[in-house]
Amino acid sequence: MELMNILGDSGHHFQLEISIENGEEAAAGFLSSHDGRTIEAWAERFKVSIFSSVPEVPDQGNIELSSQSGHAFLISTEWFEESTTAVMEELEALLNLPQN
Repeated sequence: MELMNILGDSGHHFQLEISIENGEEAAAGFLSSHDGRTIEAWAERFKVSIFSSVPEVPDQGNIELSSQSGHAFLISTEWFEESTTAVMEELEALLNLPQN
């Protein structure tokens, strides 16, 4: 939920993709209502703060995202093949592109 709030607070529209591994039949109504739904941003475009949880040695930390309104989300990088710094650069390019 916090990631969704960060995106919406920062002016990003996004689409939900929901996958249920067990019990998909029981969740069919939920999936039909929510899977593939586009969520419109509820704020103007603002910068998403992206930083390492260990600023002294960025590649040893996880990635922390936050919005100007105070929402925060932690991305664990424990199993990533790329360095934390490389992933942060990709997120920066994706989330903080200048508007046309």
